Amino acid sequence: MAKVALLIGVSEYEPGLTPLPASVKDMQAIAKVLQHPEMGGFAEADIKKLENPDPQKMQEAIEALFSDRRKDDLAIVYFSGHGIKDESGKLYLATRLTRKNSQGQLIKSTAVPASFIHNIMSESRSKRQIIILDCCFSGAFAEGWSAKDDGSVDIRSQLGGEGRVALTSSTSTQYSFQQEGANLSTYTRYLVEGIETGAADLDNDGAVSIDELHEYAKKKVQEAAPAMRPEIYAHSEGFKILLAKAPTGDPKLRYRKEVEIYASRGEISNIGRKILDALRHNLGLLPEEVAAIETEVLKPYREYQQNLQEYEQALIDAVEHEQDLTDYTRQELRRYQEILKLRNEDVASIETRVTQQRTTAQFPGMALGSNQAQKISHHKDVTPIKPKKEAFSASQPEILEASTTQPQPSKILEPKRQYKLPLLIGSGGLFAAVAIWLMSFSNSPISDPAIYQQVTLSGLILNNQGKVVTVSAGEKLNAFVNYFYNCPTCQSSSINQIIVGIAGEDKAQACIYNGGIKDSGSAKFTLTAPNQPGTYYIRFRYAQANKCNDALGWWRVGDEPPVEANIGLIKVK
Repeated sequence: MAKVALLIGVSEYEPGLTPLPASVKDMQAIAKVLQHPEMGGFAEADIKKLENPDPQKMQEAIEALFSDRRKDDLAIVYFSGHGIKDESGKLYLATRLTRKNSQGQLIKSTAVPASFIHNIMSESRSKRQIIILDCCFSGAFAEGWSAKDDGSVDIRSQLGGEGRVALTSSTSTQYSFQQEGANLSTYTRYLVEGIETGAADLDNDGAVSIDELHEYAKKKVQEAAPAMRPEIYAHSEGFKILLAKAPTGDPKLRYRKEVEIYASRGEISNIGRKILDALRHNLGLLPEEVAAIETEVLKPYREYQQNLQEYEQALIDAVEHEQDLTDYTRQELRRYQEILKLRNEDVASIETRVTQQRTTAQFPGMALGSNQAQKISHHKDVTPIKPKKEAFSASQPEILEASTTQPQPSKILEPKRQYKLPLLIGSGGLFAAVAIWLMSFSNSPISDPAIYQQVTLSGLILNNQGKVVTVSAGEKLNAFVNYFYNCPTCQSSSINQIIVGIAGEDKAQACIYNGGIKDSGSAKFTLTAPNQPGTYYIRFRYAQANKCNDALGWWRVGDEPPVEANIGLIKVK
């Protein structure tokens, strides 16, 4: 029985792809733990390392690894670098020569297709195969293993290889992150830590199986970077492939595992502290030894908290310089969110808090909740002027406020709301007047993030231009948006959707989410502009249907979504 490994790290890329300094270091760190005699136990000669290879060298090395193998041989492929999807959604592993053409499409001959690796693994006689992908879109790798005749994917039951297992740093719709200035990428860091410390030996049997390593790394990654979702795809025996040895009877390892149990959200409870203090005394560990262990265990969550603070400060700085954030600034913030490994719901919470703080700073003592503002807007002493219906011309520099009147099903003309503020008597009168004046500025017709019902959407981009585009009648629009769905009152077994459409139409045009009661991610979808010239709002809502296509008809269940669900604007010329 042989144990062989091919470790690939790609840090250097052609212009157009960001360099990844940690990738080669990732590969070297994995090699170190695999060939350590008390850990992986691989012979140095049986580990091949490729640093910044070209496509041909990479493919030849993969083919050589799996050829002439026996059934009981263990073969491992590890890759750290960029993962790229082509226009049809197929995954490629980038090499140092990978680049895109002038239209932004991948030049496929410069990368290694995941399908090539699938084919080579399937042809091998080895029945113990591991592939570890620390790259963007790595979850897409498993999709190629289980395509059924109807074109759908059944990853769990049809992976197509006895004893085969894949560990991926992220799902197919998420980013995999490298830490700024860090030696290792987030995912590989915890793979190495789990083997090196023995902490991934969850059942204390002296060995780290591949499923134990996955569970350990996944837990640590989601404490440090909740936006990442490591996954494991395995067929039968693949889950229990033994990868490394773990020390038994080590007092430091035992203490570390206890800290993992009693550490919650970056802190140790009072009772947990008493338990750990007693254990430290029984194990004969020094205070400085246990302090070092606790610091390392708690580090991921504390790093996450630091990232939240850094994003919030960046947002505060941005709103201080811009009254209304430009699309360019929002794209920069989105990129910063990715680098800091934050979820959409993290950012939505921060943006809500910063908005409230900004309002309070401008009007001391007058922080209003939505319910308060609604009550004040109907104060008997305040009479709103009935809005005038104005044409929306392409030359107008601002997006007009939404009307309180019901829009007609054709063009959506929603003029700016105006208020008459008569002389108000009493202390409550001035409070109400200022509140209504504030509402006239704060109720933007296009919110980002936009929160309606159980859904939060943010970062809409239409045709790579922004939230507002001018198009021809009937033109197709390519769209991208971030979503967060949360319905704590829904039954856990319910099927939920997010649908997007154009105000005034009888049916939604796109279903961008079909899943459980809580999830987040991003989606690409297509809209078709109306056939008549005019200005049209893009809106969204939730649905609970059996499948996405059925959900589209929910658009008119209880009428279409209100102006709070505006996320974009189409001007049809």
